[in-house]
Amino acid sequence: MINSHANKKYLLAYIAILAGTLIMACLVLRWLLIVSNNIGKISVQENKVADISQIYENVLLQSHYINNYLLTGNPESLQRFRELARTNLVLEDRLIEVIRESRKPLARNVRLLNEKYNRYCEEQVISNMQKGVNLPEEVKGQLFLLEENLRNSVYIIRDMRLADTGEITSAALADSRLAVKLGIIFTLVGLVTGITASLITWRRMFYEYTNYRAILNTTRNAAITVGRSGKITSFNRVAEEIFQIDRSLVLGKKFENVFTGEQSRETIKFVLPVQEVAASGLGRCNQELLYTSSDGWETVLNVDCLPLSHRVPSDVLVIARDITHRKLLEEKLYSMTLRDGLTGLFNHSYIKNSLNNEIKRCREQNRCLAFILLDIDNFKYYNDMFGHQCGDKLLLEFSKVLLSGTRNSDIVGRYGGDEFGIILPGANGERALQVGERLKQLIEEHPFKKKDQLPGGCLTASIGIAIYPDHADNAQELLKLADEAMYHAKRNSKNQVQLYFSAIQEFQRELSHSDRDLMKSLNTLLTIINAKDRYTYAHSEKVAEYAEAIARKLELPGDVIKEIKIAAFLHDIGKLEIPCEILTKQGTLTEQEWQFIKQHPRWGSNMLRSFGQFKNIIPYIEHHHERYDGKGYPDGLVGDSIPLGAQIISLADSFDAMVSQRPYKKHLTFREAILELHKNRGKQFHPVLTGIFIDVLTGDYAQRFGENGHRELPELS
Repeated sequence: MINSHANKKYLLAYIAILAGTLIMACLVLRWLLIVSNNIGKISVQENKVADISQIYENVLLQSHYINNYLLTGNPESLQRFRELARTNLVLEDRLIEVIRESRKPLARNVRLLNEKYNRYCEEQVISNMQKGVNLPEEVKGQLFLLEENLRNSVYIIRDMRLADTGEITSAALADSRLAVKLGIIFTLVGLVTGITASLITWRRMFYEYTNYRAILNTTRNAAITVGRSGKITSFNRVAEEIFQIDRSLVLGKKFENVFTGEQSRETIKFVLPVQEVAASGLGRCNQELLYTSSDGWETVLNVDCLPLSHRVPSDVLVIARDITHRKLLEEKLYSMTLRDGLTGLFNHSYIKNSLNNEIKRCREQNRCLAFILLDIDNFKYYNDMFGHQCGDKLLLEFSKVLLSGTRNSDIVGRYGGDEFGIILPGANGERALQVGERLKQLIEEHPFKKKDQLPGGCLTASIGIAIYPDHADNAQELLKLADEAMYHAKRNSKNQVQLYFSAIQEFQRELSHSDRDLMKSLNTLLTIINAKDRYTYAHSEKVAEYAEAIARKLELPGDVIKEIKIAAFLHDIGKLEIPCEILTKQGTLTEQEWQFIKQHPRWGSNMLRSFGQFKNIIPYIEHHHERYDGKGYPDGLVGDSIPLGAQIISLADSFDAMVSQRPYKKHLTFREAILELHKNRGKQFHPVLTGIFIDVLTGDYAQRFGENGHRELPELS
C-alpha cells in the first residue's frame, strides 16, 4: 500500500505509470493472443502431420522387420513386426475419427490395406516360415505389391496434410509479423515504464529491506540464511548466542564447513538438513534437536528449515527456537499423568502398563516376576473417625513406608483408594514373601498418627502376592490373582501376607484323567459362584480344605474324601438363588429374609440333580445345616441320621464363618472359635467329630492364626 503521507508527485506518477501499464498490458495481451492462436494452429497441424508420418514410418518398419524375419528367422523381428501392426491399427482408428469428412474414405482404405497386409503376412509368410517351408516367388511378389499399395495410400494422405500445414503456417506467420512489431514497440515502452517505476519504488524496497534486517536482528529466534551456492548469507545475533560463535567467522563460508557436528572455534557441534532442503525444495519443520555447547550445557531446539524459492536448488532459511524450558514443563506435565496426585507414586494406569511391559521382558529373558497388592486394614474406619485430611496424610505416609521397604528397581504405585501395587521384577514366590513380610513389619512398627486408636492399636495391611509365570502368564490374570490372594488375607483376620493359592486348582491336579468331565462341571459352577459373591467362593475353598483335613483324620476311603471335598466346594451353591441385597445385607435379617436364606441347602441340592456325576454328594449339600440335636434345617434330622459328609461340612463351614472378616459382623479369634466349637459339642455338632476337628485345628492350623497350639488354649475337657 502507498503511505497516506507520501509525496503527491509520487502518487501522480504511480497512477500515470499504472494506467500506461494497463494499456500496454492490454495491447501486449492482444499480441500474445494472436501469436498463441497462430502457434496453436501450427501445433495442431504438426500433430496431424506427426500422426500420419508415424503411420508411414511404422509401415516402413513393418516391411523391414518382416523381410528381416524372412532372411534370418529371428523371433525378435517377428515380435517387433506384430507390435508395430497393433500400434498402426490404433493410429489408423484415430486418423479415421479426426480426419475431415471428405478424406475419410482415404483413411479407411489405409486401414483395410494394413489389415490385408498384416493378415497376408500371418497366413502366408509367417506360417510357412514357422513350418520351415521356403516362400514361393509369387508369395514374395504379392507381399511386395501389398507393401507398395499400403505405402502409396499413406503417402497420399501425408502429402495432403503437409500441404495443409504449409498454408496454415504461411497465414500464421503473416498474422504474427504485425504482432511482433507491436510487441517490440510496447516492450520498449514497457522498459521505459519499468525504469521509471523502479525509480519511484526504490524507496519502498529499501524500506522493506530495512524491515527485513530489523526482524532478523530483533527476533528471539536464531535465523540463518543459506544461498543456493551453499554459503551462509546471514547469521543473526540470537544464532550467535545459541551456538556461541561470532558471525564474522561463519558468513560467506560453506554451511557444511561450519555445522560439522564437531565443536571448535570456527565450527559448530550441530547438524542440520540444509543441503537436503536446498536440493529437494521441501521444508523440514518442527524438528526437536538437542544441541550441547562446549561447556556441556544442553539446549533443546525446535528447528525449521524452509526453502525460500520454488527453484531447485533454492535458498534456505533456518529458524531455531530454544524450547528447553517448554520441554521441561511438558515432561513435568507428562510425569503428572503417570503419578498419583496425592502420594506421588505411580498411578493405576502406569502400574497396569508397566506390568504388561515387565511380563513381556520376563518372557523374553525367561525370568519370573512378582506382583504385590496391599490394602490398608480399617482405612474406612480411620477416615470416618479422623476425617479425610488425616486419611490423605496417612496414605502419603504409607506410600513412604512402601518406598523404604522396596528396591529402586521395584515399581511402587497407588492402585486405587487404599490399595497399593508393587511390581518386583525377577522375584520368585520366596523372595516376594520375604518382601511382603518385611513390609508388613514396617507398616506395623511405623509411628502413624493416631494408630493406637485403631482396632488392635496399630495400622496393618492385608497383602496378596501372585507370581509370573507360576500363577498366571498375563498381566490381567496376575492382577486378578493377586487381588484374590489379598482378599483371602483380609478375610483371614487381616494383617496377613498371602501368596496366591487355589484349592480348586490343587484339587484338579489330584483328580485322575477320568474325572475330567467332573472337573469341568465343578469349574463352571464355581465360576458362577465367584461371579455372584466373592465371599462365598473364598469361603467354599476354606471349607473344602478343613473338610478334607477332617476326612483324612478319620482315615475315610479316597473316593469318599473326594466326594466330601467336592460337596464342600459346592455346599453354598444354593445361595445363587438369594438376591444380593439379602446375601450382603449388613443389618439384622428379618424373619422373612431368614426363612428365605434357610432354603439354600434345598435349592443347592435341586440344582445339582441335573448333573449325574454329583448324585452322591447331594445329601451332603442338602443337610449341611442340620444340627446334631435335631434343631437344624431343612429337615430337622437328629444325630447319626445326618449323613457323615454333611456333619463334616457343617463343622468346617461353621468354623470358617466364625473366623472370617465380614462387614456386618465381628469375627472371632482362633481361640474364641475353638471354644465355640467345644461349647456346641453334642448340640450343634457331632461330639466325636468336633473333638477330631479341634485336634486338627490346634495341631495343623494354630500357627497360621498366630497361635501356639494346645499350650495357649484353655482346657477343653
